[in-house]
Amino acid sequence: QDLTMKHFSVERDLERLIPYITAAQTYMDASASDGRSIAPRHLFASAWSPPMWMKQNQNYSGCTGDHDSPDGTNSLIWETDVLDAYAHYLSLFVSAYKTHGINVTAMMVQNEPYAGGCNYPKCEWT
Repeated sequence: QDLTMKHFSVERDLERLIPYITAAQTYMDASASDGRSIAPRHLFASAWSPPMWMKQNQNYSGCTGDHDSPDGTNSLIWETDVLDAYAHYLSLFVSAYKTHGINVTAMMVQNEPYAGGCNYPKCEWT
């Protein structure tokens, strides 16, 4: 566990995600063909899954544990210290991306909060 986010990093994102978003932003800053400026850029971010240690099944995907559990073992651990740590984790993500020139203007805590299947990172919310 890393409740204080001492080991938080976006280093992995520096290889592909951050350069891709930065390149896309050049198109977002373009002007319309008649010279008018286009609306300011907005970036909506959505987490696929909390870190594994924050989840009941300790796995990014939903392929382990008791799938018949009423709360789903693919769920976030609903304890105050873990919930606070996840909020801090998402906040650090937004701040870290800002240092790379990416302004996240909206954040969703989870992508596809209850999608079936187990072949990709996710976290079920009820």
